[in-house]
Amino acid sequence: MDLTPVDWIAVGVQIAQVVMTIGLVYFAGATIDEARKNRKKDTIERMLEKIYFPMLEILDRARNENGLRTMVRSWPVQIGDSEEPGNNWLYVLTSDEFEQIREMVDRFGYYLGQTELGRLKFDLEKYQPARSTADMELERAPWCRLSTGAFDEHWRFFKSRCEKLTSELEQLAGIKND
Repeated sequence: MDLTPVDWIAVGVQIAQVVMTIGLVYFAGATIDEARKNRKKDTIERMLEKIYFPMLEILDRARNENGLRTMVRSWPVQIGDSEEPGNNWLYVLTSDEFEQIREMVDRFGYYLGQTELGRLKFDLEKYQPARSTADMELERAPWCRLSTGAFDEHWRFFKSRCEKLTSELEQLAGIKND
């Protein structure tokens, strides 16, 4: 069977169509993978920016900052008719920081996962207001104290997640971590 020049042209066109289709499928697959990678990268950036880094920063400051916070940490905590030692309540936040945490948890708590979100909400409700006798005329206590045991665990959670998400973000962005 001899092929005429018209047949050869038809075969050539079909081969070209197959090659272009394969190329188009490959290009579409690469584009979809890149879009998926970019969405994941954007999500991780939002998680770190909206809740993980700010929460870790506030908790670090609440636990470790000196100055007035050191003085407040030394005060015993009045719970009902009894006093607990201050070292059970070492996380000292301003009332503004406390409200900022609550707002972050309300707005972006879904980034934490159900277990951590539930634990964090529960532990935030057990805060203790702290004020000196000089602050008694204030309607709202200037300081909020959080349980050392509970919030050390939350701090470790946030620290671990920040490290994991940062590493994942570096991998997605193609940054080598030396």
